[in-house]
Amino acid sequence: MVHLIGTKIQQHLESRKLSYFTFENTSGIWEEKEVEAGKLLSSWISSLKEDGHVKLSINILLSARKVFAAERISDEQTLTTIQSFFNGVVLYIVDPSSLSDPAKFSKAVSQALKDYNHFNFDHGILLQEFHGLLEKEKHVIDIKCPDVDLVNVVLIKAVMEKTVSHHAGKLASSGSV
Repeated sequence: MVHLIGTKIQQHLESRKLSYFTFENTSGIWEEKEVEAGKLLSSWISSLKEDGHVKLSINILLSARKVFAAERISDEQTLTTIQSFFNGVVLYIVDPSSLSDPAKFSKAVSQALKDYNHFNFDHGILLQEFHGLLEKEKHVIDIKCPDVDLVNVVLIKAVMEKTVSHHAGKLASSGSV
């Protein structure tokens, strides 16, 4: 049996941890704490959407640091880590980001486990909707700062350019121009 780490269920559990941190760090009786924790989570979501970041109180930050840890590692360390989990007592397929699905990092997971005959990412792991995703044309736009309005402007401009280009090509090929 192969277990997936980084599924939607895990993402839900990670977000639940955030709600526990807010609950632990609010005062009052149970019902009051629930209301205050909900308001705090809502404000974080709004702040993230509007400003691109969230400001945490020191108590919540310390609570989160007890549970969450992150660091940057090399590609080789990533592959070795994936292999070590896959070779465990229970087979796990771990991806480079604990909040993602292994399909998002199929290339890294497949590379790490290429020597294991009983591993087949395309059959049993990768959702049908993701087949061929890595072969599709990629469009990357470098946005200089994490500003929601700037991202919207850049995306609208890119879509408009693509649409105009597409229609101009159709007109040219039909001889209507």
